[in-house]
Amino acid sequence: MITRRTVMVLGAGASAPYGLPLGARLRELILGMSAKEVALLPVGAGVKRESWVPHHFLDAFKRSQSYSIDSFLSHRPEFQDIGKQAIARTLLPLESIENLHAIDLDDHWYRYLAHAMDTSWERFCENDIAFVTFNYDRSLEVFLIDMMRHRFNKSEDEAHAMLSRFPIVHVYGSLGSVDPRASNFVPYGGGDDVDRSAWLAASGLRIIGEDRDGCEEFSKAKELISKAAALCFLGFAFDPVNVERLGGRTIGAGWRPSTDGGSGRVLAFAASTYGFKDAEQQVAYGRISTPQSPIDMSGRMMSLKSLDLLRSSQILQTA
Repeated sequence: MITRRTVMVLGAGASAPYGLPLGARLRELILGMSAKEVALLPVGAGVKRESWVPHHFLDAFKRSQSYSIDSFLSHRPEFQDIGKQAIARTLLPLESIENLHAIDLDDHWYRYLAHAMDTSWERFCENDIAFVTFNYDRSLEVFLIDMMRHRFNKSEDEAHAMLSRFPIVHVYGSLGSVDPRASNFVPYGGGDDVDRSAWLAASGLRIIGEDRDGCEEFSKAKELISKAAALCFLGFAFDPVNVERLGGRTIGAGWRPSTDGGSGRVLAFAASTYGFKDAEQQVAYGRISTPQSPIDMSGRMMSLKSLDLLRSSQILQTA
C-alpha cells in the first residue's frame, strides 16, 4: 500500500507501452488520413462542414511543421473542431484492453503500480496517490478497474466506486468517462457505434492553446502537487506551457531535503526523461526549479523508461 502522499504526473510516454501513440506518431496517423476520411468525421446535429475544410486542414497541418496536432491547433483555432474529431477517431481504436494485460509487455509500469497499491479490499482506499494526466486516453482508469474486479472479485460498480476515491485529473480532457452510468460514457476502444463515440469523445477534448490557465483542472492539479510528499513525472516532455500551468519553478520551491532538519516539507522526487539529451534534461530541470532550490532535483531525473524509473527511484513508498 502506498503510504506517502504521492502525485504522478503523466505524459504521452506513460501511455505508450499500452499501444497509445506519442505526439509525433499521432501526427503521422492523422496526416495519413485522406481528405475523404476527414470529411466523413462526425459533426454535431445541424452543423454543416464546408467542403474545403478537410483538405485545407490536412495541408495546413502538414506544412505547418508542427511537432504535434495539439501544437498546430493552438495556432489554428479555425481547425480545432475537426482536429479534435481527428484525434478522437484516431485514438479510440488504439485503446485496447488486451494491451493492458499482455504477459510480455515491455515497460508495464501499471502492473508495478498495482503491486505497490496491494492491500486488502477494505484498506485499498487508503492508498495515498493521485494522478495528473496530460493524456486523452483512459488506459489507467480501465486498467485499475479491471485489476480491482479480478483481484478482489468485485462488481464493476464496486470497482468504479473505489476508483472514484483516487483523484485522476485529465487537465486537457479525455475521450470520455469509462463509467457506463455517466452521461459522457464512451466505451473503451469506441465500441460498436464508432461515429457517435468519436463525436462524443471529441467534445471532451481541450487543446493546449485554448484558455486553460485558470481552468478548474489545472487548479486541481496545482493543489495536488502543492500537497504532495512525493512527486513523480512519467513520460512527460516538460513542455514549457504545460509546466508553467502546473506551477513552473514554484514546483521545486518550499521543499527541503530529508536530511537537513530544517523547516518546510520533505519532497521525494523522480522523473523519467527517457530519450532526452543531457542539455534537454537540464532545461527540463530549470523549468521546475531554480538554482536556489533546496533540493537538487536534477539528480532524480533519469533517462529511463517508466517502469525502470519507478524501480530505481523507489518513489512509490509502500508498507
